[in-house]
Amino acid sequence: MSRAITFTFAVIGLLSVPVRADGQELRYRWKAPERYIYSVKIEIEGEDIIEEMSGTSYYTVRAADQDGITLIHGGRLFPSRRAKQGIVSPIIPGRLGPGGPFSGVGIGLPNESELRIDAFGKVLRSSGDSQLPAMLGNLSDLVIEPLSPDGKKTWEVTGGANITEIKEGLPGPRFGRVGPRSPFGDSETTFTAGQKTTYTIAKTDGDLVQIKKQYELKTQETAGGAARLQMIGEGQITFDVKAGVPKAMEFKATMSENTANKTVRTPIKVTYKLLEGEELQQALKPPPPPAEKPKEERKVATADDVKQLLANLKSGNDAKAKAAAERLTQLDPNESRADVAKALEPLLEDDDRFTRQAATNAMGVWGSNENVPALVEVLKDEHVFARRAAMDALSKLKDERGADAVAARLTRHEDRNHASRALQEMGSVAEKAVAKVIDDSDFAVRLEACKILKAIGTGGSKTVLEKASRDKNGHVAKAAKDALKEVTKR
Repeated sequence: MSRAITFTFAVIGLLSVPVRADGQELRYRWKAPERYIYSVKIEIEGEDIIEEMSGTSYYTVRAADQDGITLIHGGRLFPSRRAKQGIVSPIIPGRLGPGGPFSGVGIGLPNESELRIDAFGKVLRSSGDSQLPAMLGNLSDLVIEPLSPDGKKTWEVTGGANITEIKEGLPGPRFGRVGPRSPFGDSETTFTAGQKTTYTIAKTDGDLVQIKKQYELKTQETAGGAARLQMIGEGQITFDVKAGVPKAMEFKATMSENTANKTVRTPIKVTYKLLEGEELQQALKPPPPPAEKPKEERKVATADDVKQLLANLKSGNDAKAKAAAERLTQLDPNESRADVAKALEPLLEDDDRFTRQAATNAMGVWGSNENVPALVEVLKDEHVFARRAAMDALSKLKDERGADAVAARLTRHEDRNHASRALQEMGSVAEKAVAKVIDDSDFAVRLEACKILKAIGTGGSKTVLEKASRDKNGHVAKAAKDALKEVTKR
C-alpha cells in the first residue's frame, strides 16, 4: 500500500529570546533568479533490506520581494535497495522493479511545483504534487521549515494532517510513493492525525545556526490501544543566516504501524545538503547522451511460425499464450496478420495481467486500424503497464480514435509522460486530440499539451496556442509561445 499526506500548521513562540547571528535575523533570503540544488537521500529500514531513494531537489527563485518568495521546485529521485549488513538477502541490490516501495519514480518527478512562501517559511500557496514515502510529505516542502517570525529561541509548530492510505492491486509500496495517486490503486482509507514540531536553536557559529528539530505525528484512529499510525523523530538543521537558506539536515525517525495484534516499527533517515562549488557544477551539467543500442535484426514470420504461435495463443494456457505473444513482437507480420490479430484480441481481456500486457505489445506489431477499439479499452486497465503497452501500440497505428483516447490519459499523472511520447510518435494525426485538452483545469496538462503541439502541431493549432499564450500560468504561456514559433515554421 502507499500513503499520501497533506499538512496544516500554526507556529507558536515559546521562549522570547531574540535569535541573531552576527546581526542577521533568522529568515529566508532566497534571491531571484538563483537556483538552489540539494542532494537528498531517504533510507527506510526493513527487516532484511534497506530501501533508498536518492537524487536532487532544486528550487529556482522566480520572484523575491517584501511580500514573499515564489519558488519553482523540481526533483529527481531514484530508488534502490540493498541487504542490511550481515544479512544474506534473496533480493539483489539495485534498482527496484514494479511493486517495490518506490515503484514508478525511477524516471524522477516529471512535473514542477510552484510555492509561494513568506520570509519565515509559511506556505502562502502551492501547486503540484511530489509526494514522498513514509508520511514525509512533499519533496518540494522538505527544506522549507517554519521559522519563528518573532525571533524566538524555541518555537513550536502544531497542526493537522490527512493521511491517505491506498491499497493496491499488486503487492505494493508499504511506505508510500511519489506522485498523486497509485497506478494500481483500488481502495483508499483516510486517517486524521495531529502533529507537533518543536524547534530549538542549539548553537550559533558565525553565519551558521544549528536548529534542533523534534517531531511527533499520531493518528486519531487507534488500534490495539495505540495510534494506528505514528511517527516520532529528531534531527538537526544547519541554517545559513546570512544567505537565508538551509544548508543541511539529518533527521531520524521511527514510523509505527499498529494493528489489533501487531506493531511494525520502521526506522527512517532523511538527509539533505545544499550543493556548492564543484558538486554544484557537476549537478548542473547535462547528463551524457545514452549509448546507442545495436540495431535488432528482425525477420518476417514464416507460415510454420504462425501456425505454432496461433495454437499457443488459443491454448487457454496463460504461460503458452504469453510466450507466444512475446515471440510475435519479435517477428514482422506475414500474410496471416489479420488471423494473428484476431487471436490476440481476446487476450487483451485475459485475467492474467502479464498475458494482457504481452498481447497488447504484440498487437502493436500485428494489429491494424480494425483493432483500435479493442486497444482503446485496454487504456482503462487498472494496471499501468498494460495501459502503457496500449499507448505504444496505438502510437504505431496512428488512428484518430486512438489519439483521442491517449490524449485523455494526459489528465492522469501516472500516465502523462507515456501518453505524451505516444502522441508525439503519432504525429499530426494526434494534433486535434491534443488541442482538445489544452484548456484542461490542471496547468500540468495544459503545459504538456503545449509541449506536444510544439513537436507535432501545424497551422491548425495556431488558434489554441495563441489562446494558451495568454494563460494565467507563466509556464504554460511560455510553452505556448515556444510552440507557436515552431508551428509557424511548418
